Amino acid sequence: MVWITDGSEAFSPGMHALSDGFDFTYGSDNGDGSFHMMSGSHAGEDLTVSQIQADYAGYEAYGWVGVTGDGTTSVSGHIGSIGGNPVFADATVDSTTAEVH
Repeated sequence: MVWITDGSEAFSPGMHALSDGFDFTYGSDNGDGSFHMMSGSHAGEDLTVSQIQADYAGYEAYGWVGVTGDGTTSVSGHIGSIGGNPVFADATVDSTTAEVH
């Protein structure tokens, strides 16, 4: 996921659920270097990182990296790098807990 701080709630402390109708712009990773935008002026479009940089110049962008699960089984993953920067984190999620080491 990518979140772009182009909405007023971007600077409001606390957690904001996607279903709350908040006004961040966000999109999901297509796995090919592009993001499928789910809100904002490009909702429903696939944008490359270069397009996001050009269209949202001056805003901060944040990425979510981790693992997801179905809530019944344990899922683990290793995150070796983000954007070419070494991270070396192991993430685990199961029906009751989530951990990052």
